[in-house]
Amino acid sequence: MGHGPVEVKSGENKKSKSLITVLNTEKYNIKRAIRFSRNNVGFKDGIISLPLYMVMFLKNNEKKELLSLPNADELRKHIKQ
Repeated sequence: MGHGPVEVKSGENKKSKSLITVLNTEKYNIKRAIRFSRNNVGFKDGIISLPLYMVMFLKNNEKKELLSLPNADELRKHIKQ
């Protein structure tokens, strides 16, 4: 899936104004972001929403500089059907 910005929301406000701004700014060329919050798993407007406990599924890339986003198949394993 590649690299992208990560946001953590610990409070009740789950809006992601900063992520939406980044995703909508063409010069950054960022297509997806990830948000950890108290919400369940979801995807909307290029933002992957994950519960806070799923931060343990982020993987370091080969350069050890950025975090790699989990792919959809990995996430589906952890979603209750």
